[in-house]
Amino acid sequence: MPPVNFSGCSLPRSAVLFGAGHVYQGGKATVVIGVYGLIFGILAEARQNLRPGIMTHAWHDALTGLVIRFVPK
Repeated sequence: MPPVNFSGCSLPRSAVLFGAGHVYQGGKATVVIGVYGLIFGILAEARQNLRPGIMTHAWHDALTGLVIRFVPK
């Protein structure tokens, strides 16, 4: 996997696009997810690898799905 190198304003731009990809979840959630995207981007640049962010995203989605399914309201 090639090294990750964000230049200029590409890190915030990628976070906005990550949040925009989740706009179906509502306005507030889109902003929160955009912040997650920023964190994932910082992680990717620090580690020079996309895998940690991808794995974190997968674990978050899986655990959220389990909580929604099995934790009573």
